[in-house]
Amino acid sequence: MGVVPLSQSVFAARRIMISADEVYPPRMTDGDKWSYLSFNRATNPNGDGGSAQDHAQIFGLSPVNIDNGASERVGFAMVAGATLSEMMDAARAAQQMWVDLGNSIFVITGIEDGLTGIPTEFSLQQNYPNPFNPTTTIRYGLREDAKVSVKIYNVLGQVVKTLVNNRQTAGFKTAVWDGTNDFGAKVSSGIYIYRIEANDFVDSKKMILLK
Repeated sequence: MGVVPLSQSVFAARRIMISADEVYPPRMTDGDKWSYLSFNRATNPNGDGGSAQDHAQIFGLSPVNIDNGASERVGFAMVAGATLSEMMDAARAAQQMWVDLGNSIFVITGIEDGLTGIPTEFSLQQNYPNPFNPTTTIRYGLREDAKVSVKIYNVLGQVVKTLVNNRQTAGFKTAVWDGTNDFGAKVSSGIYIYRIEANDFVDSKKMILLK
């Protein structure tokens, strides 16, 4: 289970704390609160690595300028999943629902989105945004170096676009599809399937292109 920001693309600050060391009195001073809400933990925003203790979570959004008498809507969502891939799919779905309800997402640049290091499993996440026009991003995780193929298919099973076809190092990766085929021509609206093959890992998901 985790928390995802809805009103901006990523948290400006995040950390998991050991409550006995960082939260319970006389700790958590006003200075601590400002620091925790403004900056990531220096070495690991996710805290002590998962020891079996009482933990607390803090998340901070970037500063927002609000005119006198005005208001600003911010949002968060609780998401859950059995794997990292499921968690990320749920997070993207929550942000998409936020947008579908007429809200906006402020895109933060220059901040890691949490997908760093080496994943513990191969994974393929739901594309974002979905439905999309004109581009969408596909994220996937490689637990080890692998020969990777990421292709787009139409509902007839025909290859429309090859996004990735090379050997890649372990880590979290992204591929962007701009709605064109392998010849550079724009494809029609509809349902498409994207499929990944990485060593013995194979997975696919559906997406919708709207025009």
